[in-house]
Amino acid sequence: MEAATLSTVLLVTLYRTPASLEAGWKYFILCGVGISQALFGTILMYFAAEKLLGSEGVSALLWTHLNAVKGQLEPAVLGLAFVFLLVGYGTKVGLAPLHNWLPDAHAEGPTPISAVLSGLLLNVAMYAVVRCKVLVEGSLQSSLPGHMLMGFGLLSVVLAAFFLWRQRDVKRFVRLFLNRTHGYHRIRVRHGRIGRQLRRAVTHDRAFTDEIINFLCGGARDAEGGLAAHG
Repeated sequence: MEAATLSTVLLVTLYRTPASLEAGWKYFILCGVGISQALFGTILMYFAAEKLLGSEGVSALLWTHLNAVKGQLEPAVLGLAFVFLLVGYGTKVGLAPLHNWLPDAHAEGPTPISAVLSGLLLNVAMYAVVRCKVLVEGSLQSSLPGHMLMGFGLLSVVLAAFFLWRQRDVKRFVRLFLNRTHGYHRIRVRHGRIGRQLRRAVTHDRAFTDEIINFLCGGARDAEGGLAAHG
């Protein structure tokens, strides 16, 4: 995650304009600090697991092994670890109010970089949050982590809706709309089985992609009398 952050910083600043350099620095500072906190949360999780799984090898860092003993992990340490992991990976995902770097990075960087950020890096960070949530809920025997995700998701939806109302730049508009979509996904993760919710999230993303295609290519489709579904 850190390597991906550092490499995409250079790509965001590719045009070397004052606005793109400012967006790159904002991205570097916020996400760099965020990923560092996620690393500290991972260290705390390892600290809680090594007492049960041992410090030899990588057993204490394998999620399948952690999931098997999640009920025996120290709840206080896991709770503290989840706070750092949520803030750290949440910065990468774009959790409000840690989303300030997202619109600038997408608007000032090349369009292909926006595709990499939205389609890969943000989803990987969200996947990490979901996996940590499962472990912490099993250790705490509580749904508090899910409530925290739902709270941040609702805040992201509300803030994105207000920003969308006054936004005129199309790349910022799409980025804020995607941020609202990620907010919906965080709310959905709170309820039901994780596998089912992630499958629904993929279906929702495909439907959103179809809507964007219709929005951007509608005029061309009308003019040419037809367009391939995903051409």
